[in-house]
Amino acid sequence: HCLTKGEHFNTAPKGVDTMHHQLYGFRFSYFDFHFSAITNFIMLEIQNNRFYLQCYHGPDIYTIDITDQIDTFCESMTNINLNDWNGINFDFPMELFPGFYWNLEIETDTISLLCKGLHNFPPNWNDFKTILHTLGIKKGLDASNPFF
Repeated sequence: HCLTKGEHFNTAPKGVDTMHHQLYGFRFSYFDFHFSAITNFIMLEIQNNRFYLQCYHGPDIYTIDITDQIDTFCESMTNINLNDWNGINFDFPMELFPGFYWNLEIETDTISLLCKGLHNFPPNWNDFKTILHTLGIKKGLDASNPFF
């Protein structure tokens, strides 16, 4: 079950009035032309008011429960101005071999993002990777993969 924009997830105990971010969607895919396949895929899944990132990295498949990290995750993405990437194609005009293509979609209460790239990432991509590693996304699975 995925939340729609009208539904909200609140981690605060009843009676506690705090501001919480909402995370509606997250999807990242990375296509490696060398393997002619999507070698990395991360997708948000919501089950019983718990938020999970389903992660597929080559042969490695794992799930991360990020329910208790939603506020930090959303705040961190806002702090690095992720919304500035919205609608941009980060394409590098030169053919690189083996080459790669990626697509990123994120929807929170403060971010609405759809961007992609060909052989190139946004300037502050490493900041975004750091946020994902903090959540538990594994790094260094493939030294030739620029995503990690």
